[in-house]
Amino acid sequence: MPPVIWSVPRCSIRPGESFRRAAAHHLGRELRLPALRIAPVTGRLPASGGRRHEEYFVLAAPAAGAWPCDVRALLATGARWWTTAELRATDVRVEPPVLLDLIDGYWEGWLPDGVVSLE
Repeated sequence: MPPVIWSVPRCSIRPGESFRRAAAHHLGRELRLPALRIAPVTGRLPASGGRRHEEYFVLAAPAAGAWPCDVRALLATGARWWTTAELRATDVRVEPPVLLDLIDGYWEGWLPDGVVSLE
């Protein structure tokens, strides 16, 4: 059985498009999620190894209310919600490894607004 890896959705960015706008478009268009609120904190993972470009990670929440109850069905078969504590307590690999720190830092209020390097 292959190892379990938890990661975030990835999408391409058109020339001139901001990474926040690209993420909102991707999640809305591809996954049919409701209007999103993109957090002011963004993670930047520098290019390394086989990657030819930098990757950005954004934190998103529904603009109003909560996610629809069937959002798991839109993400993948058998998808479930995890807390960062649950992910840390398991042997599930998270990509990039510092993503959990970015999420916790944002929700706990100790990260400044703006791009945070995930090196």
